[in-house]
Amino acid sequence: MIRAVVVLFVVSALAGCDSYQPAAPSAGTPVPQPAPAPQPTAPLPEPVRDDNWIYLPAPPRPTTVVTDPIVGRYRLEITSRASSGLRCQQVPEHAKRRTYTADIDPFESYYAVRLYEATFLRDGARVGFGCSDRRLDMRGICHQFILRRDGDEAVSIEMVPEDEWRGAELWEVLIHETRLLQVHGLGNGTFRNGRIEATGAGGVWYGNGLPASDYSACGPGDIGWTFMRQ
Repeated sequence: MIRAVVVLFVVSALAGCDSYQPAAPSAGTPVPQPAPAPQPTAPLPEPVRDDNWIYLPAPPRPTTVVTDPIVGRYRLEITSRASSGLRCQQVPEHAKRRTYTADIDPFESYYAVRLYEATFLRDGARVGFGCSDRRLDMRGICHQFILRRDGDEAVSIEMVPEDEWRGAELWEVLIHETRLLQVHGLGNGTFRNGRIEATGAGGVWYGNGLPASDYSACGPGDIGWTFMRQ
């Protein structure tokens, strides 16, 4: 009799285990959710085609002795101080203050200023933007302008095109911002002890392409150029 009671108790206990179901969470209990799968990062759109921009490192300078004291390599800072224009407040401050490596070399009766260590607009195989100027040997890249010397110390700067194209304007491609930057101006200044300082009138244009659907500009207004010999 005792053995029968023990067997019945064990069978009942096993049956109770098989029928157990976990309780559903109450309405106020948070249910853990799986972490979202990482999404692929889309590449940034570019303001112009791949073959319409080029990064120019500074090339080695020749070791020949130069008797013209203004010829050589410089660090150039261009500062636009214009505070008015088409949505000028949308032009970031770093776009109004640019720094480049600059080479000044004789060209015809004046000097060509060629800029490096930046990414510039250029004419491509399919699309041309007018990066040419009969006064300069630009080779389809918008990175040059004209400097004239008047006497021992006086200089003038021409960062403007000769016609309706882009010519001697500076056009930089800001890849990570997906923007184009144009800088232009006319100025006068002095050359002393390996340093050129000039001021004048000009401005900047900041847009998302050519043609641009989103753009802003500062100028005309004050602009300055400071060359420091390297």
